[in-house]
Amino acid sequence: MKWAILIALLLGIGSVRAEPIDETGGYPTVTALAEAIIPARDRVDLAMRLRGLTAIPDAPMTAPILRVGDQQTFTATDTSARGRIYIQATLRALGAHIALWIEDGGGVSDADLQALAARFDDRIYPDTRALWGSEAIPGVDGDPRVHGLFARSLGATTAAYFASDHTVPRAVYPQSNMREMFFFNLDALGGEFPLDLIESVVAHEFQHMIRQNLQANEDTWLNEGMSQFTQFLLYNDLDNSVIHFLAQPHTQLTDWNAEPALRAANYGAATLFMIYFYDRFGIEALQALSAHPAARAWESVDVVARAHGGASGDELFADWVMANLLHDPQVEALPAGQPVPPYESLPPLITPLPAGEVRSLPFSAKSSLPPYAADYYLFSELGTMSRLTVTLEAGANAPLIDAGGGRFLYSNRADLSDSRATRRFDLSGVDAADLDFRVWYDLETEWDYGYVMASRDGATWELLTGEGMTASDPNAVAYGTAYTGASGAWRQESISLDAYAGAPVWLRFEAITDDAVNRPGMAVDDVRIAALGYSEDFEAGDGGWLTEGWLWTDNRLPARFFVQAAALTPAGALVTRWEAQGGGAWTFDLPAATRRVWIAVSPVAPVTTVPLDYRLTVLAAP
Repeated sequence: MKWAILIALLLGIGSVRAEPIDETGGYPTVTALAEAIIPARDRVDLAMRLRGLTAIPDAPMTAPILRVGDQQTFTATDTSARGRIYIQATLRALGAHIALWIEDGGGVSDADLQALAARFDDRIYPDTRALWGSEAIPGVDGDPRVHGLFARSLGATTAAYFASDHTVPRAVYPQSNMREMFFFNLDALGGEFPLDLIESVVAHEFQHMIRQNLQANEDTWLNEGMSQFTQFLLYNDLDNSVIHFLAQPHTQLTDWNAEPALRAANYGAATLFMIYFYDRFGIEALQALSAHPAARAWESVDVVARAHGGASGDELFADWVMANLLHDPQVEALPAGQPVPPYESLPPLITPLPAGEVRSLPFSAKSSLPPYAADYYLFSELGTMSRLTVTLEAGANAPLIDAGGGRFLYSNRADLSDSRATRRFDLSGVDAADLDFRVWYDLETEWDYGYVMASRDGATWELLTGEGMTASDPNAVAYGTAYTGASGAWRQESISLDAYAGAPVWLRFEAITDDAVNRPGMAVDDVRIAALGYSEDFEAGDGGWLTEGWLWTDNRLPARFFVQAAALTPAGALVTRWEAQGGGAWTFDLPAATRRVWIAVSPVAPVTTVPLDYRLTVLAAP
């Protein structure tokens, strides 16, 4: 069915702003983040530098001959067990644009698979490409077709996935299936083959494949949001993840949970924001957002929003916070004031779950929120109150990462990235040397890794081993011993450089991430080589290290808060917005016959995912 376009909610908005906010002056980390170019992970380059590969085989010039009944063993990932599995499968359906394989004994009929292949050729392929662009053609195998594998044991919380690892030659990545392909979990389908649902899921995964070709290291939240929007626009498919988000509005829009079982609210947030962006600016603006080349998704949101509507990305976010609250056809329009544009293409949804329901004043609550999230407070039984005073106490700054300390080198964070910090040292005059440093890391466990490397020529590299490192690599993505998971605090490390004594040596800190989900990253401080008398505490800058993606930071960002009040009356809703850095106090008049007041608190700060503390106080004003 097609969702009816709801009557717009014209929300009167009064705007009060504190003194002008300086987002860059006095914040060198903001400038460094904006200027840093994060290299995308290049498996060919990594294979040459770290595995000694000297030649890469060319892709076949002609497509392989495929026949229904062909068999192949595929490598896949069990996301629950965190490991690789091997699946014997048979080609059961062949379309003009897709080949469908099923694990032997999978129990899906040829008729169902042939019907899916026909739908891919007729609808999924042309419609998704018209929306976003093209996948890589002909791809690593010389075949213009994409491939889909239906198999079991892909993970308890996994319905389907696309992995870029399989789009490179085996000489580069030994586990590669050497196909542009999707994986579909038969366990998640139960005993049936719901063709309409599967068609929508295939379109979701096809968007990921296209995104890999267009902008491989796009932020996960935006990448997933575009896949969810594909399902919504092309198939009227709105899953219950939006309900999970509205029940957990404190979920950060611009982050992605590392635990698959806890991602429903992330999917919901990304879905609703993409739909709101589309409703606000239209499909061409959404396609412009898709094509925008900024390294960080929120920068793209800001640029495209300003170009199409004049609002900044943060102002758009604040509008979205209120649109989620007031997406209710029972709320009538108020004639006065500037409207907060509502959703236009969503069915009625639940109201976001409040962080607190308040029936008497004064009220005061202390809480914390990550940036680009919201706490909603519902105030009822207001009696004869005609004015309220709202006070927010909050810090003016936010940490980039939760590492403590002041200034250090930081790896930056992005999906499918390979950031590096390198420096040359001359050990010609010493017989022995140690590399001492402090390291902090929070990396997606056994998917993203941080390395310490040495090179005699600056071209090929050897991995060094520290006490905090691990050789564990169940997903076959690491290049050797490295840091992964979370250090919990700064660790002191000492690594012998004796093998490199007597000659120049290049030293490198390198962080490599996989396709999706990234954690805060890796940081290094107090680097010393006593044998050379070298000591760098990074208090004054990067100390001459060549940074590619890495940056020098004072671990300090500007933190701003939106505080918004929605007074609900029989006549409609009146919204008042305040924005401040470091807190503020505001008094506002309640419209006649106000029945309830919602107050939403939302912090914004670039890049960071560290929760920010605040205290909200609400009083009846004379």
